[in-house]
Amino acid sequence: MNHTYTLRNLAAVLFSRLRFIVICTLLFGTLSLFAARFWIPARYESYASMYVRNSGVTEAERTGNVNLNDLNASKSLVSTYIAVLTSQTVMNEVARQLCATLDEQTLWAAFPGAGPSNPPNVLKNIKMTSVNSTEVMRIAANTKSPEVSARICNILVNIAPEALIRVVGAGSVEVIDEAVPIYQPVSPNIPLVTLIGLLAGLFAAALLVLLLDFFDDTVRDTEKLSQTFSSPILGEIQSTDTDENEAFPSKVRTFWSTFSPSARKRTASGHSRRTGRRSRRKLITDENIPFNIVEGYKSIRTNIVFALGTAPNKTIVVSSAAPHEGKSTTAANIALAFAQISDRVLLIDADMRRPVMHRTFVADNSTGLSTLIISLSSEEDSIRKRVMGNLDLLPSGPLPPNPSELLSSAQFQTVLKSLSERYDYIIIDTPPMNIVSDAMAMHAGGGILLVVRYARATYEDLSEAVKKMKLTDANMLGFIVNDVERNPPGLYSNRYKRYGYYGYYAYSYSRRRKQTTPAPSAPKSPANGEPQKPL
Repeated sequence: MNHTYTLRNLAAVLFSRLRFIVICTLLFGTLSLFAARFWIPARYESYASMYVRNSGVTEAERTGNVNLNDLNASKSLVSTYIAVLTSQTVMNEVARQLCATLDEQTLWAAFPGAGPSNPPNVLKNIKMTSVNSTEVMRIAANTKSPEVSARICNILVNIAPEALIRVVGAGSVEVIDEAVPIYQPVSPNIPLVTLIGLLAGLFAAALLVLLLDFFDDTVRDTEKLSQTFSSPILGEIQSTDTDENEAFPSKVRTFWSTFSPSARKRTASGHSRRTGRRSRRKLITDENIPFNIVEGYKSIRTNIVFALGTAPNKTIVVSSAAPHEGKSTTAANIALAFAQISDRVLLIDADMRRPVMHRTFVADNSTGLSTLIISLSSEEDSIRKRVMGNLDLLPSGPLPPNPSELLSSAQFQTVLKSLSERYDYIIIDTPPMNIVSDAMAMHAGGGILLVVRYARATYEDLSEAVKKMKLTDANMLGFIVNDVERNPPGLYSNRYKRYGYYGYYAYSYSRRRKQTTPAPSAPKSPANGEPQKPL
């Protein structure tokens, strides 16, 4: 949530959602065009003109010498004549004659529901003006029918002299032009309506973008995150789209799954379909992981080594404030990164409610941390050796009914102390802090890493998690920002342009390697000459 805006902030926010603004603008403009073309009824205008003559005409005017006093008097009479002709009595007479001279279908087309017993209100369809402030008066009628508009003007012109003489008792009018039907509509003005729709769409979209940005409490700026909680950012992991729905962004997939029964079915059955094989978690050992992702975890590994420089042991607790932040994937990749520099690295799955590591590394989960704590299995029986490279895995084991009590027990601290003597680095995957308190029970190690998902984690959730760590005097190592967008919006986009450089470098490196490296062939055994299976 940003409460202080400058012109630069506003411009950055608007340009970051430029595509959305353009789409909304075009959508409003298109709707306005269709409304003006097919929905708003066309209106037609006809007009007649009359010349207002003062009764006190002099002999000089008749002979061609214009008297300015008489001309000004005629001009002043125009306002009086307009007031008389727009009176209710005159309008009622116009409506009566209109109903008498038009057939019902034509009358209903212009005034729905009108008839002899229900005369239309024609005053709102009539406009009288003085032409350029002269003594010429123009009468215009605007209705849905060109014939009705012309008929109203002509009826009014015909009854005007009698009405004026009866009421004013002076002056006279002469008809200059009678009204004729004009079949060219005067409204709606399609270009003007379309322009108004475009401007309305632009304004609405810009206002919506600013409101959403104002009330957006998600993490989108790593510098602000670090300053808010006075903790370092140990690394940023760029988002990847390597799953089977790569064509659709994650937010679109989430939105679509709300309405698509098949998508909901696939999501619900995803857990069972991944049983018995490695899940779709993106590990840095996979071939399709981009180069910058691998380098990101190596950079995190280096920062953690420095952060643990004065820690009593090298036990790292990986957690998050809320679910679905990517903590398990982050924990697995950090463990793999450390396994590349040390042969004594252990990954512990301490999430005894929704364990995933045994599926990620395709390992047996019949024994593990839960059985080791209560001495139902030994360390050798519980730890899975070399699940990937130099990495050892201690799975969660059978799910216990009291995971918080197990992790808070003295037996667990004894197990953790024994394991820390055997391994250089221990990475522990735990449940989200704001859901359960399991992570707080094991903070006595090197420290806690808090995984934050970009544009999803909120400052409110993070504040609650940080408060819990302060209450238990836990060592906060820092944040890892996960799933950072390739082109984040706003003022922060320039900070992530380096990812494009790394991506290009990785692409060039991979392309050169494919061009220069011959296709692998099965080596022959020196004993019998039979080809061996590749490792």
